[in-house]
Amino acid sequence: QQAKARQSWVDRGIMALGMQLQGDHTLAELGEVALRQLAGYMNAQVAAAYLVGADGKRARFGGYALSPQHTSDVLLPGEGLMGEALRTRSVHLVRELPEGYLRVSSAAGAADPRELLVSPTTYAGRVYAVIEMGFFRKVVTADKELMERASEMLALSIRAARDRSELERLLHETQRQSEELKTQQEELRVSNEELEPHSKSLQAS
Repeated sequence: QQAKARQSWVDRGIMALGMQLQGDHTLAELGEVALRQLAGYMNAQVAAAYLVGADGKRARFGGYALSPQHTSDVLLPGEGLMGEALRTRSVHLVRELPEGYLRVSSAAGAADPRELLVSPTTYAGRVYAVIEMGFFRKVVTADKELMERASEMLALSIRAARDRSELERLLHETQRQSEELKTQQEELRVSNEELEPHSKSLQAS
């Protein structure tokens, strides 16, 4: 009965997350939407989402209830508590948190979470992002199962948002180059028109 209830809770969480991820979100929007949904559903007090680059650097693209002092927008390989989760590509629970790590900011002040769930989002063997979620409560099996199930869905959404962003960048670049070419063609036309009388006078002489 307990296992059935846990499975039902995970299923509902995945369904709700899937609904929130629908649409053409930018990466920043996706990060905020995903963290707000997951933190609210799982009763997490704080969360951060980091894109994982090919060079191993991680760039934050979403935050939930982060303290203003949390300034690590970019993490170098080996920094943070994500190493084990990235190596094993599996959800990792951290119980011994360094003081001030992923500090929670609220109207009542700042506080440190008791436990941290570090979840890589993976698809086809590639890690696209890492999500850190901090809890005042004890993390249970259902929390890990939910993040494991959400991994591929989040990775695909992140990939789609990143690809859209790259396509928009390329379109803007193409438009810019096209406008530059038009300007150069116009300058060439004006130059040719200005040269024409000189050419005629030279021919006449």
